[in-house]
Amino acid sequence: MRRAGGLAGLPKARPAVPAEPSGVPVRAAPEARFPARHVGVESDWSQRQLEAAAVRGPVLINDVVRTELSVGFLHKEEVNEALAITQAEMPAMPREALFLAAKVFQLYLAAGGTRSGVLPDFFVGAHAAVARLPLLTRDIRRCRAYIPTVQPILPEM
Repeated sequence: MRRAGGLAGLPKARPAVPAEPSGVPVRAAPEARFPARHVGVESDWSQRQLEAAAVRGPVLINDVVRTELSVGFLHKEEVNEALAITQAEMPAMPREALFLAAKVFQLYLAAGGTRSGVLPDFFVGAHAAVARLPLLTRDIRRCRAYIPTVQPILPEM
């Protein structure tokens, strides 16, 4: 097993191209995890965007987002029920996305990044990039810096 000191020499990841891309991957917003703490303009925007995304196609979440959403519930059955109501779909994360997330996290750390909690952002961003789908998020800063092919759906500023 070879450990790379950097990305030089590694084969470039080629995104998998789904037959017909559809749906909108969603990055869990803080108000989804802690509803009592986050209300107002940002949560209103998130709710409107989720509703609009559901009209365009299925709302997609992955294992990372499901994990983050689960923090706001006491029992897994409540999570299952909430996701059933929203009709969110959970496609498996492609291996290419997992590898890409690891590599961008490695770049982040090499650039002096110190926060360990950013890896979930990279998982979600890499999944959207590899699937070539837009990403519904309120904070795209790190994803855009390290995965520039992500097409964000952002709040109007």
